Amino acid sequence: MAGHSGATAGVLYRGVPTRTWREVPLPTSYEVRNLLSKVGGLDRDLRGENELWRARLGSSVFTGYQNGTIYCTGGLEPDLTHIYLRIDEKVRGRKRAAARRR
Repeated sequence: MAGHSGATAGVLYRGVPTRTWREVPLPTSYEVRNLLSKVGGLDRDLRGENELWRARLGSSVFTGYQNGTIYCTGGLEPDLTHIYLRIDEKVRGRKRAAARRR
């Protein structure tokens, strides 16, 4: 019985968890949106008044907000981890450049 429940638990952890990026400059947010438009698709319908954009990669939804936050729902998409890494590179690169200018 224990082996069976362990196998079930393993299935639950195969997905990529949710992810949030904060304090993303708006130009970088739009760069992320453009990246996502190439690998997934953009949603035309925004759901909240503070949303700037929404994009989908399969069943995963990315949302860019006016306050500089980007949120992803996570999911089972095979490329999702790679997309997270590409977003990290864009966000980190912009934050480093802003810090050097100060």
